[in-house]
Amino acid sequence: KMATHRILMVGSVALVTGCLLYHRYRQYRNKPVVIGLTGGVAAGKSTVCKTLEGLGCYVIDCDKIGHGIYAKGKPAFDEVVRAFGAGVVGEDGEINRRALAPIVFGSKDEMKKLTDITWPAILAAAKAEIKQKAQEGQRFFCVEAAILIEAGWEKTVDQVWVVEVPASVSRERLMQRNKLSEEEAQKRINSQMTVEERRKYAHIIIDNQRSEAHTATTATQEYLKFTEHYA
Repeated sequence: KMATHRILMVGSVALVTGCLLYHRYRQYRNKPVVIGLTGGVAAGKSTVCKTLEGLGCYVIDCDKIGHGIYAKGKPAFDEVVRAFGAGVVGEDGEINRRALAPIVFGSKDEMKKLTDITWPAILAAAKAEIKQKAQEGQRFFCVEAAILIEAGWEKTVDQVWVVEVPASVSRERLMQRNKLSEEEAQKRINSQMTVEERRKYAHIIIDNQRSEAHTATTATQEYLKFTEHYA
């Protein structure tokens, strides 16, 4: 009888343990998995995002979220105007990013004023979007944010991917894309984390010096490894 009782006890413990492990496995399988994609200004993050979207990954553009964060009527709008003055408000009544940019890109203190307002709001919006899409069945996400590491968001994602190009390439692209002078472009580059600093946080580094096709191929290969790892 004692032997039978022990066998039953061992069997019960094994069954309970198995159920707990299976429950944890199901939780893991259902958990959203997130790539944090970052890189300097004009590094080519959009090329990687386009590739990931084509592979079924849901991409969240934090820059786009940021545009709406301080739209007129939002709490951050009033905070930005209080911090930087009515001069940053355009004729349409919205925040004029072209008026705001020279103020914040030339001063770390002014930039901190802006990021203290916008970063928490952007992160909250991104998390809400992930939660909503995960409930609809989406599993894999990419959060694109140039300031991912500066904001400390690398702790909220499963892998950090860094897209990089030399500063000279970034400067040239920025001058052409945004119609900036060399000095203005360099100010924007200087306001961000360096390539060397970003590398310390990277799980994956994507070199975007070559063709767009080469970058897309690299991103595809890394994403397939990523989804297989978290399958």
